Amino acid sequence: STADIWHCLEGLFQLALLNRNNTVQRHVVSAVGTIISFFGDGNTNTQQDHRMDTATLEDQENEPNEPPPRLQNQSWVLRSLIEVIHTTDDADSRRRCLRTVRCLSSSPWGRTYLSQNNPSEEKPLLPLLLQVLRRPERDVNVHIQICQTIIALAPSFAEQWVQSWIPHMEVALMQKVEDPTTEKGLVLSALSALNVCIGVHPHEESLRWDATEFYRQLSHILGMFKDDVD
Repeated sequence: STADIWHCLEGLFQLALLNRNNTVQRHVVSAVGTIISFFGDGNTNTQQDHRMDTATLEDQENEPNEPPPRLQNQSWVLRSLIEVIHTTDDADSRRRCLRTVRCLSSSPWGRTYLSQNNPSEEKPLLPLLLQVLRRPERDVNVHIQICQTIIALAPSFAEQWVQSWIPHMEVALMQKVEDPTTEKGLVLSALSALNVCIGVHPHEESLRWDATEFYRQLSHILGMFKDDVD
């Protein structure tokens, strides 16, 4: 039954965390991500290019706002994903966890699930994403997944669990843009995420970095990448 599958996955997750078994960890995270990807159509947006305009951030009218019944009672999923992101030294496992978080962020029911199950005190999701974004990563896709998650969370920016962390995300994203060693793909993802943050959360007091410097950097980057634009 479905309940047995969830119970089995939860047990494997805990076993992998306890034994620090990266191989099992990767496969369990992928299995959970695959199941979640079949719950709703909204997650198909996660397969699209990371550049999003205002229209693509609007929810589809036919998408439910509540998580599927089979997922509602599985609060352990988010806690386990957070635990892996927080403790693993395996970049592949971390990237797979973040991809699943991004998948959840990309639909109304997924954002509801994140809001309902986000730990409010111990290891909440947004501070953890900020922490990962600030530190060096061998796999640039880890940071790109976070940028795409920020974009997908835009409809939830007004909610307290997200809102208070947006200014800090803006600063971290700007640091990625300004860093000359940042890879091109991450620069573009960070700029896209910054654009969404500014558009949805345009309060001047939230901008703890120099907007003039942002536009100067943007102009410089566009000049660098102009040959890549048809």
